[in-house]
Amino acid sequence: MVIAPGATEGFNLIFFSSEIKRFTNITFKYSINVKKQFSLKILANVTPVTLKQMTQISRFTFKNEKFDKVEMSVVQKLVLGNFGNSAAKIKWEENRVKFFSISPLEAIIPPGKEFPVEITFTPTDVRNKNDIEDELKLNIENGNPMTFRVIGNVPVSDVRFMPETSDIINCGFVHIGVGHKVTFTLKNIGRNIIAYMIVSV
Repeated sequence: MVIAPGATEGFNLIFFSSEIKRFTNITFKYSINVKKQFSLKILANVTPVTLKQMTQISRFTFKNEKFDKVEMSVVQKLVLGNFGNSAAKIKWEENRVKFFSISPLEAIIPPGKEFPVEITFTPTDVRNKNDIEDELKLNIENGNPMTFRVIGNVPVSDVRFMPETSDIINCGFVHIGVGHKVTFTLKNIGRNIIAYMIVSV
């Protein structure tokens, strides 16, 4: 670099470290006119990439307030904030319970920005469980992982065949290769809306 008389010049110093620690003994040396040498002491505190949870996750609960529409999933938005000076590369691990899904699974959050993540609870084949729990783990490149505990509530449903005295559907005599339609009745005796499907015959 050449500095003209009366002019002001400078140089950029880029510090990089893959190790999380405090640096206090780094010395940078430079010379003027190849004769006089100067040194600068560099201090740096390298910290892990950290995200802040901006919104809380409440219990996933079905409302089913509209009787003409049955909710099959419940969605909540989780907002993560990156208030550091480095971009945060995130990736969600595959969760143990398949009833909770996350979108997007991978992303890069720029410094100084907030990022929304959607968590969807879709219970299927829950048997007699009312509360379903899981832990969602978020891995952060060059940072410490974060864990979020989620709980989903499944409304108690009770449906019965009508008439209640019989649990047999009698198809009678059916010719081979010919379809035969049989009608049966289900009664919802609970307090929640029920959506049903035939899983096997």
